[in-house]
Amino acid sequence: MRATINRQYSSAASRAGDAVEKAASLWTRRIRQVTGRARVRPKLPQVDLVPPVERYFDFVQRTVDTNRVRTLRWAKSATTVSDTVRHRAEAAGDALRGGAESASVLVRSKAGEVEQAAREESVIERQRSRQISQRARQRYQGMTKSELGELLERRDLPKTGRHDELVDRLLRADAR
Repeated sequence: MRATINRQYSSAASRAGDAVEKAASLWTRRIRQVTGRARVRPKLPQVDLVPPVERYFDFVQRTVDTNRVRTLRWAKSATTVSDTVRHRAEAAGDALRGGAESASVLVRSKAGEVEQAAREESVIERQRSRQISQRARQRYQGMTKSELGELLERRDLPKTGRHDELVDRLLRADAR
């Protein structure tokens, strides 16, 4: 950045020097032309180049100072915007984390409730299954082993085994 400003300054100073040299050269030629014709030596005005040069450098310095102030204001604004965005992003992240934690607690709570309901449902289902099994078993429970054997024979099932085994075999056949 500083090298660019120095190059610009050098370029501007060089152009100003060239302009002054050209102006002085042109003025000198014109004076010689006029005095050469009239053969008169007029009193030449005294030229003081210091004030224009001073004004030029004052202008350049004011321009640099103005650019510096504007650039610093812009940099401060950019920093403020960056800080604001960062703070808002952090706040949003905190809010999201809090929401996620709340959701997590809620989900765990609901999952526990669902799990408990599933356990209760499982217990109820096992009780129903036992009741159904007991009702079905009661149908065969009062029968003798030979009666059970006849039922098994009609279904082309083996009729050997203990009474409970025969009842179980009939119950499995009924379930199909």
